[in-house]
Amino acid sequence: PTLLSTWGEMYETMVENGVVEMRIKQLQRVLIADRFNCPSWAPERSPSLQAVGIGARERDAINTLNYSIFSKSERAALQYAEALILYGKVNDEVFQRLTESFSWSDIVELGYAIATQAGAARVVAALQANE
Repeated sequence: PTLLSTWGEMYETMVENGVVEMRIKQLQRVLIADRFNCPSWAPERSPSLQAVGIGARERDAINTLNYSIFSKSERAALQYAEALILYGKVNDEVFQRLTESFSWSDIVELGYAIATQAGAARVVAALQANE
């Protein structure tokens, strides 16, 4: 219980709040749910996703890697999340795109939000697979 409440506070601080635009971190959430095959991590009826205008169009674009519908900063953040969760590192090209749209503190916040969400989504997916 203590660990769960601590994690919940950390999630709220880094993902629900923070300085980076909420829509960007919620797009990363959808990407993480998609890549880990964990739809319950970013359910279609999520109030947080609906509040920032993320619907079927955005989900389809993430699922098919068609990032052209997103803004430059959204594309950079999605590519950052993709690199971190799939490869554990970010190449120079992706990092350059990040620095064109985000400050160093923004990049750290995004990375921490990705790591927090990816870790939790993996646990949720594993628990659901064993139900």
